[in-house]
Amino acid sequence: MCTPNAYRQIEQASNDIFPRPLRAGESRPNPDGSYSTEITMTERDASGMFFNFPSLYMTRDGIKQFEDPGEAMDKALQYEKQSGKKFPRYRDLEAALKAAEARTSKGGTRQGALAR
Repeated sequence: MCTPNAYRQIEQASNDIFPRPLRAGESRPNPDGSYSTEITMTERDASGMFFNFPSLYMTRDGIKQFEDPGEAMDKALQYEKQSGKKFPRYRDLEAALKAAEARTSKGGTRQGALAR
């Protein structure tokens, strides 16, 4: 018999969008012994705004890094469309990079989700 908490976990898992950005508490180990909770990229969107988006995603097969910027951006845009959440946009590249660096220095996903 499932407990109420187990039912909530099953329900949450069945409603997950894949691929999705990593959540707080999820991380990928790195070869040097450190770990990554988020690796961001910055690109221009179709409207010309700069936006920060993750390249690390949770897939149905586990954590995957999309190293090609175009592929990672496609995953970010797909996630925005499916979730209704948006990754942060900036008018200039300097502001976008500064925001990405600040988020990294504060622990990435430990601050909460990048998309809101």
